[in-house]
Amino acid sequence: MLEEIKDRVDVVEVFNSRALLGRPFTQAKKFALKYGIPGTAGSDAHTTNEIGNAYVEMPEFNGKEEFLESLAQGKIFGHRTNPLVHFASINNRIRKRFK
Repeated sequence: MLEEIKDRVDVVEVFNSRALLGRPFTQAKKFALKYGIPGTAGSDAHTTNEIGNAYVEMPEFNGKEEFLESLAQGKIFGHRTNPLVHFASINNRIRKRFK
């Protein structure tokens, strides 16, 4: 299905620090490289300790086109979040449900 929509994709998340397994992002990176789509990263922070676990350093830009050009030149940095943090997210959802 991705092959069918590739022309409508501006960016692909190739690293997410909260992902438990790296395989989906390996596939995403291959897809992005194959079609010349800029890759990006995200912390997907659910707690304050997770902020900044993944990010892209890139040149300054103005507007959408410059953003995409700048992102293509960017470098992805980061590390995986400790998997135990998922328990904090589950705990927060349970507490909200019973409030």
